Amino acid sequence: MERNSVSDDLKDTFSDEVFLDPGAQRMFALLAEPNVSQIAINRHDRIFFTDLSGTQMVERVFATPDQYIAFLDELLKLTDVGYKSVTTARTSVIEGSFNPEVTDIHGSIHIATHEVTRGQPILTVRKQPRETITLDDMLNQKMIDTGMRMFLEKAVRGRANILLSGGSGAGKTTMARALSWYIDPNQRVLTAEEIDADLLFA
Repeated sequence: MERNSVSDDLKDTFSDEVFLDPGAQRMFALLAEPNVSQIAINRHDRIFFTDLSGTQMVERVFATPDQYIAFLDELLKLTDVGYKSVTTARTSVIEGSFNPEVTDIHGSIHIATHEVTRGQPILTVRKQPRETITLDDMLNQKMIDTGMRMFLEKAVRGRANILLSGGSGAGKTTMARALSWYIDPNQRVLTAEEIDADLLFA
């Protein structure tokens, strides 16, 4: 399933050192693979990706932690996080989205730095599909039945409270996007991405 080369739109972004590194090439090829929805790295030798067949481990990618760190620094160049290095960033968490002006990859990254892990950084990449999957698509793919499809549409149109819950990669964002088609355009939509715990008790 893995591609053996890096997509053309990314080549000019990398430093020569990283571009020539086979481990980095494998990782950027995984990022460019349309069927890969998530990548999780716990350390340089603990790498996993999720595609249509499930979650799999990738072995023998980075020989050393330094190679892994170099890959992360290059990955930051594709995003809007505002940091250039995971080792010098004075933050416990680096998170942001891929920059559409730099890459066709659509999604977000989350890096727990040394301040949290007390070891190697931990990376999670969540990729998002470019085309929205609708309730009708889910029905045609037998992900839901007719009754469920009609209930969900009526629940949104009726402004009912809906809780979407599930594990990582279960499809919560996909379902939320599908349901959003039935929100009355005259209604205001409020999103809360993050909440500062200090504000809750202010």
